[in-house]
Amino acid sequence: MQNAPRLLDKIVGLTSLRDVELLEFSLLKTIHGHLYPSKLSLVKLNRRSIPIMQTDFVSGHCEVRYNNIQLQQEVSQAIENLENSNSQSYNSQSDFGHINIYLLQQTNRSRTYLVVISEQAISKLDAYLVSGFVQVHKNFCELLLESQTDELTGLANRKTFEENISKIHEMVFHRDNSYPQDQRGETGNLHWLVMIDVDHFKRVNDNFGHLYGDEVLILIAQLLKESFRDDDYVFRFGGEEFVAIVRTPDRESCEQMLERLRTTVANKDFPGVGKITISIGATEMKPRTFHITLLDYADQALYHSKGNGRNRITFFEDMVRDGQAKFEDVQPGEIDLF
Repeated sequence: MQNAPRLLDKIVGLTSLRDVELLEFSLLKTIHGHLYPSKLSLVKLNRRSIPIMQTDFVSGHCEVRYNNIQLQQEVSQAIENLENSNSQSYNSQSDFGHINIYLLQQTNRSRTYLVVISEQAISKLDAYLVSGFVQVHKNFCELLLESQTDELTGLANRKTFEENISKIHEMVFHRDNSYPQDQRGETGNLHWLVMIDVDHFKRVNDNFGHLYGDEVLILIAQLLKESFRDDDYVFRFGGEEFVAIVRTPDRESCEQMLERLRTTVANKDFPGVGKITISIGATEMKPRTFHITLLDYADQALYHSKGNGRNRITFFEDMVRDGQAKFEDVQPGEIDLF
């Protein structure tokens, strides 16, 4: 039990974090400091079991990749075997070492696995400790995700948006433009900030009651989740307003995707309410434009849609082209705060 104080400190350190990504980094650092494996990674798969993120612990720090992820065949097979079992972990042996896979997190959009590869088999005590760290991580992640999730719709909430938008904005422009093609044959090298608002929502609450209004929001949220990809971001911004960050290969593809969403909502019969429409505003995310400015651009585009008949899509870039708005001149690095 001489290591008990150090292990307790590790657990305290893990549960002091309030960011899932930092929590994952801390878990990798903790396990590496205890086992010193030859390879230590987190692998996230989407619903189609395609790797969409890999975090490797290398030389004392974490390296995150979002594209061109090629898992070793033995690792892929071990993950598949774990998925086909009722267990939370799986181990096997290959030419390059002992492979230990742990299910770290599972949502309706993705699954995250901890991959530990060591030259020697992990002892029963070490395996028990790693399983304990994984369970602590799972439990605390559930608490974090609960605080970051809108209770009604199940989408990420506005607080989460505000806490993570700068990180998301930075992250999307650190990704290479060479995305592996998905099932639609798209490479996805442009990102768009999209604001969506339910038209005449106050009338729904006034005419049918808040229970029906809540049902409308739940169904809209479901349509949003079905319309966007696994690695897109969707938030309930507040009330009847939603925000999404999506990627497409070009402007035309973004328009087509948003138009499908708009028509899907417009054609749906909402129980007890009937027809509902949405208005949409969008802008392309540029690396040298503040995320706050981008949000303002999307908001201006949304209110242009609302003020010009609703049930339509407006791109801020079109408003600039038509002389109805203008890009801000201030760019990052040009502001002196003091």
